[in-house]
Amino acid sequence: MSPTDRSAAEPSAEPPAEPSDLHDRLQALLDTFLAAHDPAVAGTSLGGFDMPGVVMHVEAPSAGVRWTGAAGVVERGGAPLAPDACFRTASVTKTHVATAVMRLVDRGVLDVHDPAAAHLPDEIVPVLRRLTPHAPDVTVEHLLRHTSGIYDFGTDATYRRTIGREPVKVWSALDLLSIALDHGTPWGPPGETFHYCDTGYVLLALVLEHHTGLPFAAALRSLLPFDELGLAATWLEGKEPVPPAAPARAHQYLGGDDTFGFDPSFDGYGGGGLVSTAAELAVFVRALVTGDVLSERSRAAMLDTCVPTDLGELGQRCGYGIFSSTIDGITRIGHEGFWGIWMYHLPDHDVTVAGAHTGLPYDATAKRALLHGPVHLLGG
Repeated sequence: MSPTDRSAAEPSAEPPAEPSDLHDRLQALLDTFLAAHDPAVAGTSLGGFDMPGVVMHVEAPSAGVRWTGAAGVVERGGAPLAPDACFRTASVTKTHVATAVMRLVDRGVLDVHDPAAAHLPDEIVPVLRRLTPHAPDVTVEHLLRHTSGIYDFGTDATYRRTIGREPVKVWSALDLLSIALDHGTPWGPPGETFHYCDTGYVLLALVLEHHTGLPFAAALRSLLPFDELGLAATWLEGKEPVPPAAPARAHQYLGGDDTFGFDPSFDGYGGGGLVSTAAELAVFVRALVTGDVLSERSRAAMLDTCVPTDLGELGQRCGYGIFSSTIDGITRIGHEGFWGIWMYHLPDHDVTVAGAHTGLPYDATAKRALLHGPVHLLGG
């Protein structure tokens, strides 16, 4: 395993209200996480591959804490991973898409209880009808909550094999929907049960395009307050230019495979696609949960995580593009992404954590200790 490289933490804007060694102890959480994946240590090998790197941002304003740290390397055998490194966020993008939909709700453009077909481009409505015999009954809310009953292309074996065989293939929205059309059948009528569904979020991206008259990337940017929140290094990869302020992108690994060069379009149309940093993910989810990104009514609806899931620690209860879980007495609200990404607000402790580990598979116990570590260090 490459040696663990320590990166300097960002200083707090105000005198910290924490012990002088808190930053070192936060950094130690990252080092400990990497050590838990060292294949040279008995009992830690996951397929014989090391964990290349990890980055995390912690916001705890009531304690005077704003910290970003990193450990490991930007790629196997490469330079140290920087705290401000950007990375593909995968399904964390769904929270941004759902927020954009709710911004349309706040503008009076749509209601979540409307039939989804009423808000799709005309050419996509027949596709929805082919996706499910219950198309007239599928609402925008069903898509947001993963309760549409539509088959999920994201877990389809043909889709995953195609990515492996053709990593630079460019996928369109219709290509992604066609996987669901051609290789699966609906789970059942809408509203009956939870089934995580990337297909539904492609349809929501098309809703955004339909109502803004803009391509997906521009639609998302026109609806979300990226500039107001200072999100200068968050963008939809492959669908808009890389921002001038964007730092180097970390390599993200699946076992021994470096996925850095995979074309982003395989996960780039609503279900995933954003690139961001740990700090900017934390800013976004904190603003969503505690700020005025949405009206009070829309925020309450989005954060009403009333639908139980089968995802375990990844999200025990589902809202609109966001999940909540209570684990070891700590409640967290947010989303995770396939490539080892997380962004969570921990409301009982006024702590927000976001970050990424750049290798899969990972040890779930070590990750839980990493996510909850800041709360314990702050006395929660």
